Amino acid sequence: MKGKHRAVVFSVFVVVIGLFGGVLPSQAAIMVWDAYLGRLPTELTSAWDWVPPSSGEEATMASGVLTIRSENNVADYVYFRQLDSDISMPNNLWIEARARYVSGTDTTAGRTPMCILFTTEPNVGNSVWIGEDRIAVMTALWTEGATANVDTNDAFHTYRIEVDGISAGNTFRVYYDGAVTLTGTTFSDVTSHGSVARVVWGDGTKYEGGVSEWQYVAHNASALTSVWLIARRDGPNILIGWSTAAAGFVLQWTPTLFPQTQWQDDSNTLIIADHEYRVILSPVASGFFRLRGQ
Repeated sequence: MKGKHRAVVFSVFVVVIGLFGGVLPSQAAIMVWDAYLGRLPTELTSAWDWVPPSSGEEATMASGVLTIRSENNVADYVYFRQLDSDISMPNNLWIEARARYVSGTDTTAGRTPMCILFTTEPNVGNSVWIGEDRIAVMTALWTEGATANVDTNDAFHTYRIEVDGISAGNTFRVYYDGAVTLTGTTFSDVTSHGSVARVVWGDGTKYEGGVSEWQYVAHNASALTSVWLIARRDGPNILIGWSTAAAGFVLQWTPTLFPQTQWQDDSNTLIIADHEYRVILSPVASGFFRLRGQ
């Protein structure tokens, strides 16, 4: 699922905000958070944790963008994470985010105030660090590995990580706007990765501070057990899609999302969603839609 494989929209404005759950019973599940709903990840599911800065400042939402701010001082970690029992780590982990580096300090080797971290098994993982016009991976604690000079702050870019296995020494690739730009290997270090499986994004270092913006984050390591796709529309006869593995769905809708209301079946027809599958939603009242996994 490259960056172009987001929600497919025709005729009117539709935003896909989440695909939560296991596509097949034996597999880990896809988790998608999209800022265009105007809701923080923690407002959509308790599977996301928010680790706030020592200043107490909250992440903010505006115009389809989530902004994370951190200070340059010790113990000022600022990030969202999913970990432990909320993670079911697959052998082929992928993480994808569309984001922009805005500003920050860069005084510590191999650390910036914007990153994506993953722990595939206890103590094992790696991370991608995004600085001003530069991205990097690690080879060990405080040891920078491969780097690439690419634009990170003039526009939003899509970063995708694909990992081949969960053990130390496995290869992973970093895609930048669909092109392989960096490669690295997972390594074992409890200080870097912690003792439980996890996916982390935001400011993962206590030594740097700055500002980053995020449009969406997705990964395939969720432990949730049902499949959800939620969309918003402002008119009839719209066309949406999302890249996912084949599974069966029933379309439901609700006129308001918060507070939660009773979801209603819009169609009892089983939908088989495959790679960039597209479905026309029937012309009912405007509201929110989800695909309930079978």
